[in-house]
Amino acid sequence: MKTRNERCVEKGGKTKCAFCKRIGCGLSVYLSRGQIIPEELARFPVLLSSIAHYTLLRCPECGTYFKKHTVIDNEIIHGYVSVEIEEIREERVRELQRLETSWKRQFSRRVHVRLKNLRATFTPLEKAVIAAFIALQKEELSIYELVQLRPNEDRSSLQKALDALVEKRALKSIDLQGIRQYRIR
Repeated sequence: MKTRNERCVEKGGKTKCAFCKRIGCGLSVYLSRGQIIPEELARFPVLLSSIAHYTLLRCPECGTYFKKHTVIDNEIIHGYVSVEIEEIREERVRELQRLETSWKRQFSRRVHVRLKNLRATFTPLEKAVIAAFIALQKEELSIYELVQLRPNEDRSSLQKALDALVEKRALKSIDLQGIRQYRIR
């Protein structure tokens, strides 16, 4: 584990808790070398899990904000997997939250435009399935991903809804490595 102690974000008179002081401006945890993420981070509330594959966290004790992401280097001999945690300003957190909201809105609009002529024929469960694609901002899902997103829903009902959406030509089904994927048309 390697900490970064260069000049950190000024917090307007607030002092950092012991953990946030210890990690400084950030932290690199090399999972491929057997390092582990400090357990203190597990109690940090998640402010945002982005489609851009990062997470925004806030220390519950002192309010310091962090951006956490995973780096995968697939180099053949010297490849590694690390989790990078960097301190960020509150203004940047708000900016990233606005950006994420904008991405979701744009994705939702694109899906609604593409399915505009079919939406009137959707059952409530079919609408919920389309909403799952929008919530995850994914063009393509498998039944397994859908079941994880809607654990209280019966799997066979979800499968029937997916099949009905394929029949209505709202979705297209594709088999990838033995797993059926459903893609928005």
